[in-house]
Amino acid sequence: MELAITQIIYATVFISILLAVEGFYLLIRSPGTRDKSANRRMEMVAKRGEAVLNPSILRASVEGGPISKAVLVLFPGLQSMIWAADIKLTPSGYLAICFAVFAGTLLFLGALLQAPLLITLFISAFTAFALPYLYIKNRADSRQKEFALQLPSAIDLMVRGLQAGHPVPVAMEMVAKEMGDPIGTQFGMALDEINYGLEREKAMRNIAERFPNPDFRFFVASIEMQRETGGNLVEVLGNLAKVIRERATMRKKVWAISAEGRLSCFVVGGLPFALVAFIMLVNPAFYLDVINEPGFMPAMVIGFLLWALGITWIWRMVNFKI
Repeated sequence: MELAITQIIYATVFISILLAVEGFYLLIRSPGTRDKSANRRMEMVAKRGEAVLNPSILRASVEGGPISKAVLVLFPGLQSMIWAADIKLTPSGYLAICFAVFAGTLLFLGALLQAPLLITLFISAFTAFALPYLYIKNRADSRQKEFALQLPSAIDLMVRGLQAGHPVPVAMEMVAKEMGDPIGTQFGMALDEINYGLEREKAMRNIAERFPNPDFRFFVASIEMQRETGGNLVEVLGNLAKVIRERATMRKKVWAISAEGRLSCFVVGGLPFALVAFIMLVNPAFYLDVINEPGFMPAMVIGFLLWALGITWIWRMVNFKI
């Protein structure tokens, strides 16, 4: 039985390393001609150069292969999160990186620390899916926050362009040229899609799909309604920019008031893991003496569930949607 488990572990590590090679290659490879043409505004921000965008490449990146499709079925929001994070990574590459982290954690805990098999597999699986996901999510959240901060200024810039007599596409081009990444990049991509024949509303909805910001959805709805029913778009966009700024000010006030609660959440959430790590460092055999007891694993599972429930409760109490 032990030999079979060892062979399974070795086979898993071997397959994980093979997938890791592919995943890291997809992650760090230098962009070729196809990748450079996929996003003219990204190149303009990075190199202040000009290239040509083929919008079909964006759609092709969604289709991918059978592995990518299977990953997107399991994680429906992964593709939008990768887009928002601006990472050159396919869903299959994400899966390969997860396997690489799983293999590395498995080798570290099993071979070096010689931890018990069940604990090793549980920690390896949790780490494999948590670390890549949290990295991409944090990067995507950071860019989405920057997008939200830039949105009122971008709307004001469009308002000034419309007041000067320019049509909406020209005002969008002003935003693409004058604003930085990510909002300038996204408007530039939308303009390129429009130039290739895509409807303006559809191009703007594509931005909303990559950056699911509720304020931007109001902006898209305002432009669509003005096109269908008419009206003073300058006044509508000006009022929208004012409302967005007031909401941002309110969010900052709430963020400052709830800072103590968030700090408590981080301390209470991290303290159990820090305590376990300290005990294992001081006395590695502390838990090994009782790990074979029948009540050990149920106690660990119940403790983890109670920890997760408490952290979720505290986090919901200190986070408000405005």
